[in-house]
Amino acid sequence: MGGRTLLAAVGVAAALAVVAVVRLRAGDVAPPPEHRAPISERYPDVAWVSADDLARRLGSATSRPVVIDVRTAEEYRVSRIPGAVRLDPDERDLSALPPPDGREIVVYCSLGYRSAAAVADLQAAGYRKVSNLDGGIFGWANERRTLENAGGAAIRVHPYDERWGQALDPDVRAPLE
Repeated sequence: MGGRTLLAAVGVAAALAVVAVVRLRAGDVAPPPEHRAPISERYPDVAWVSADDLARRLGSATSRPVVIDVRTAEEYRVSRIPGAVRLDPDERDLSALPPPDGREIVVYCSLGYRSAAAVADLQAAGYRKVSNLDGGIFGWANERRTLENAGGAAIRVHPYDERWGQALDPDVRAPLE
């Protein structure tokens, strides 16, 4: 690749990253291809956990984390990570949570933006072992990991809206109601 072509490619990539951050900050809900960079820029002190690490910890009898879902009631009704408790994303009433007793807490939403905000709130409230699920429930479902709802096993995830839902594989994307 020639020097000018490389510089042009780098310039385009940088411009796309800036657009993704601006769109997230402006409330435009189109998910950027690299979801984590703009979220980390906004919430630099938020730790991340991979789906592999969370799955391993959920299978442990000794180090099982508390898993918190900060999506809407409608999203939570469709499916959730097994054992997840819901924390309203608009209210974030932390008094309903167990005290910060040393257990790890993993928070998730669709891709990670709402959960990063919740992690920051939890950290401000004194919770120390708190992390954000990288890729959120969309990444979890796209990897065909276990989901549940009130009726038992689930296979689809609420897409949040039409644009965000494009980040879900079609066979795990629930229809918008």
